[in-house]
Amino acid sequence: MRKAYAILALAWAGLLLFLGSRPGDALPESPLLDLPGADKILHAAVYGTLGALVARSAAASGRRRAVFLGALAGLVCGMLDEWVQGHVPGRTRSWADLLADTAGAAFGALVGRFRPPGRSATMHGSQGEGS
Repeated sequence: MRKAYAILALAWAGLLLFLGSRPGDALPESPLLDLPGADKILHAAVYGTLGALVARSAAASGRRRAVFLGALAGLVCGMLDEWVQGHVPGRTRSWADLLADTAGAAFGALVGRFRPPGRSATMHGSQGEGS
């Protein structure tokens, strides 16, 4: 299971970096993104997914610092994304975006770490019943 989470985490990070390298005029327009704070919520959500995937991979392999690794992955990927955006037409670097990326990754890592890897809640409940 850990390999699957690791592959998904790498693919997700690649997607984030690909989207971050797109010129500003190539990004989709949405009236929802004009709402105050919507951009930061979007950053936190997509980087939360990255943090959860990294934490699940780390937890499945027995690492004790799964939450830290998930948050660190968000920080590193966010830093790279913001650096790249500084060189892309129509995009700018933003410390606020990096903060939202890292906070989202940390929260996602917490959620991802504390869900038992490899088994659903139904499987846990059915093992103890009728035995």
